Amino acid sequence: LTLYEDLDSMVPPPFDALPVGASPFGFPVATDRKAGLLEQIRRSGVEALNFWAVPHPSLPVAAFPAAARRRETTVVLPVHQELRPEDVQRVGKIVRARPRAPDGSLEWVDDIEAFRDEWERLSVASRNVFATWQWASLWWRHYGEGKRLRIAACRDQAGRVFALLPMYEWRQRPVRILRFIGHGAADQLGPVGGPDERLATATALRRALSEARCDIFLGERVLGDEGWNHLLGGDVLTREAYPLLRFDGSWDAYAATLSSNFRQQIGRFHRNLTRAHDVRFRLTRDHDDLDADLTTLFSLHAARWQTDTTFTRAEKFHRSFAEEALTNGWLRLWLLELDGSPVAAWYGLRFGGAEWYYQAGRDCSFDKLRVGLVLLAHTIRTALNDGVREYRFLRGDEPYKYRFATCDPGVETLALARTGAGQTLFAGARLMTKLRPVRSVVRPALRLEFAG
Repeated sequence: LTLYEDLDSMVPPPFDALPVGASPFGFPVATDRKAGLLEQIRRSGVEALNFWAVPHPSLPVAAFPAAARRRETTVVLPVHQELRPEDVQRVGKIVRARPRAPDGSLEWVDDIEAFRDEWERLSVASRNVFATWQWASLWWRHYGEGKRLRIAACRDQAGRVFALLPMYEWRQRPVRILRFIGHGAADQLGPVGGPDERLATATALRRALSEARCDIFLGERVLGDEGWNHLLGGDVLTREAYPLLRFDGSWDAYAATLSSNFRQQIGRFHRNLTRAHDVRFRLTRDHDDLDADLTTLFSLHAARWQTDTTFTRAEKFHRSFAEEALTNGWLRLWLLELDGSPVAAWYGLRFGGAEWYYQAGRDCSFDKLRVGLVLLAHTIRTALNDGVREYRFLRGDEPYKYRFATCDPGVETLALARTGAGQTLFAGARLMTKLRPVRSVVRPALRLEFAG
């Protein structure tokens, strides 16, 4: 009753009527700043629940907008019996408090080398391979010509850099549009920093967009369960699938959780290969082999799709990054060879305790032997047996991913219109496109065709 009295306006129906004798699992409140509130509560030493944040992968999210709204806004507060009256009062006070903007400063640079040491440290904290200095610097070298860098280092009161905001001016006219470095090629972006600093980083990002006189900010492919739309107050333009496999154990223990039919299929396809061929799984370990193995990857990828793809168009970039990734111990380039000839290739990365499945290719004449699935299962088996606890399938809702995945936080593309000019352009684009994907947000008629 104490929380009902303190937080009456935040309690959503039907929970706003407490039945006699009720003993709730938790106390739900609704907020439009969910991620910020969770962070605010956590920093105060209280454990709240980000309840029902991720829908089941098979759920048609668009068909249940009310449920989606519940997920976006619901925070569950603790009300267990061990709490004293003063503890409950403290929880209510924490939730009612307005978050205090952290003091600190922004330092702007237009040289991607300027904060390399801090960038490398913070990318490790972020656990995002696409947040590394190596990825950003190579992307800028390949795609940043003629653009203006707008990188902001976020410092706390002690002068420590707790986050980096790697942005650039994508367009200056008719409005100034800022985007994160790395879009298009990267499957996950966002500020560079650890999760404990997310609230302070969001505050710094809003301040940075103001200082940069940004009209529109496009924040592509931020993790859906990190709540950046609530932290920044932006509109979600698109939400894409981002299936993950999370498991703390060996391949055998994980395989036991799969359906018996699928588990048997994986074993049978592998045995069929070994009966008919000399099978070898080869991991690229040496720079002397890298160029030829990448050529094989791109050749098998082209053979699979029979057309030019985003991946093949970015071949020069990926060759450059693969060199850096191999030097740093991140590269995972697997080849499946039958009788000495490569028939499938898998290109990924190992970073931040996770395996990142980026791209693959295969010789379609071997499709009956399911060489693609056999190689994929091998990469998962090896990762889990090596102690990796997260396997990221990256963007895309292909059914085969969900046969392995255990969850899907999704990635979202956000738009934040910060000025009158930006709001006018954005509102007009939304009206014309009826909220179609981000490619249509900035109309070609305004000479702002979406690039990547």
